Amino acid sequence: MKFHMFRQLSRIALARSALACACATTYAVLAEPPPAPPPASGQPSSGQPSSGWIDPINAPAETLTLASRSLLLDVAHSGERYVAVGARGDVLLSDDGRVWRQSAVPTRATFTAVATIDAHIWVVGHDGVIAHSADGGGHWEMQRQDPWKAPVAGDTATPDPHQGAPLLDVLFLDIHRGYSVGAYSLALKTADGGATWQPLTVAKAQANADAGDDLGTAGKNAAKNDHGDNMTFSKDELKLGQEATPHFNAIARTGSGALLIVGE
Repeated sequence: MKFHMFRQLSRIALARSALACACATTYAVLAEPPPAPPPASGQPSSGQPSSGWIDPINAPAETLTLASRSLLLDVAHSGERYVAVGARGDVLLSDDGRVWRQSAVPTRATFTAVATIDAHIWVVGHDGVIAHSADGGGHWEMQRQDPWKAPVAGDTATPDPHQGAPLLDVLFLDIHRGYSVGAYSLALKTADGGATWQPLTVAKAQANADAGDDLGTAGKNAAKNDHGDNMTFSKDELKLGQEATPHFNAIARTGSGALLIVGE
């Protein structure tokens, strides 16, 4: 019964991530840089876009009159206002849920999720972007970005699947402790309000020490498995067919204080 419930939750979350990925695919085509001009005689090509092209991740979102009609992927309540996020770095604010105005953010990366604690707002999205506002969306700072970079010629190192991976959900327990999850089993945590983000080891159903709550005897017994007290997923347990890094689509906190991640 629980297995089927989790499958349904995963399908709902996966549908949201599919919308985000579809939007990203379209945007990537539109934002593809023009080809670099041929190098001057005797000069090697750098392989980089022409100097007139601006990477959307480092360009501020454009203020558009029809922004409220663009693709939106999440909404939350912050203090006395609502916050919605979506394609092209769109962040919309509303005091009543009927009239929306666009907030100026320093990136055009697609935002997939938003979390709030009072007037603090965190938005996450493609290229591993995390942006934060401490005043209800009035001003923004970039806390994290990890865009994909083309491998250097001759580099035989295995590419990191997390580089450039989109973040698909974000959760904050208070203004200091937060979590974000995304594609290729990417999971992050912060203990300083997002100033720094650290990789998170995903564990099987158990009380999360950072959540500050105890599941009690029943919860602890339910968390036990064939590995005894070792609750970390092995590579074999995470593997789905040929996929060793399933996407994490959403993260939530249960009434007992445990953290739950759903995905592929």
